[in-house]
Amino acid sequence: MGRMDGRVAIITGGARGQGRAHAIALAREGASIVLVDIADQVDAVQYPLAVPADLDQAQELVEKEGARCLQVQADVRNRAAIDDAVSRTVAEFGRIDVLVANAGIVGYGTALEQSHELFDAIVGTCLTGAWNCCRAVLPHMIKRGYGRIAITSSGLVGFAAPNVTPYIAAKNGVVGLMKGLALELIDKGITVNIVQPYIVNTPLAHSEAAYKVFVPDDARVTGKRVALTTVVAGGVARIRECSRCDDGFAGRIRGAELAERVGGQGGSGGVAVEPGAMVPHGFDVAFDATHVGRPAL
Repeated sequence: MGRMDGRVAIITGGARGQGRAHAIALAREGASIVLVDIADQVDAVQYPLAVPADLDQAQELVEKEGARCLQVQADVRNRAAIDDAVSRTVAEFGRIDVLVANAGIVGYGTALEQSHELFDAIVGTCLTGAWNCCRAVLPHMIKRGYGRIAITSSGLVGFAAPNVTPYIAAKNGVVGLMKGLALELIDKGITVNIVQPYIVNTPLAHSEAAYKVFVPDDARVTGKRVALTTVVAGGVARIRECSRCDDGFAGRIRGAELAERVGGQGGSGGVAVEPGAMVPHGFDVAFDATHVGRPAL
């Protein structure tokens, strides 16, 4: 018996990265999974996005856990497409218990280097996309008197950072979205929370665009990917063991806990040391921006 037996979870950005990891973990706990992903390139984005083969592979991995899985290729910026994904979920499974609004993209560079089109794509995916997904599932959740919503924000919202300004703006908006929805839904059996990871070992972070901005050429490892849990924004990110997690939620959450723990307090914390995984309980991350002349995050 798993903690999620009988539950149905929609996960956006589910083709790879954090979304895929959450999907596999929730499936392992007994949930049926709906993977939603654009699985296509957005012209303004500076790195390759997921493709249909990634979505197929994610479904295979979910089904290996013995879970039922439905995949939907849809852009979270498209309200009609998301409404259709929700309708298909209800038709297939009869219910929606969990929404993990995880889809997100990032842009790298100064405000003058990032185009208006890229800004629109980032805000549209990270913030408007999260709104579209929440708005689509709420009538069903309210009718049933139960729902668990988790939205992926970012650890960057706790402080200023250069070269990712549109992303930070969108992720700060996600915090406001979560707070407002949580208060509106508090008496309806629905909880809303955010997860605030820092750097996660996924293709979003491992790209030439990211390296160009945050990792000087002299820090590159020839022929190997730089470990962004070690080198971040020209500083050193050292994972240190600590006696407690101050946030009590995001710093130690794992995919399988995502649905059942969203009633806890959201907060910052959490660096991934494995692809798509959140930082284990008892660990935190510190940034030591001691390299003079390099951009500090």
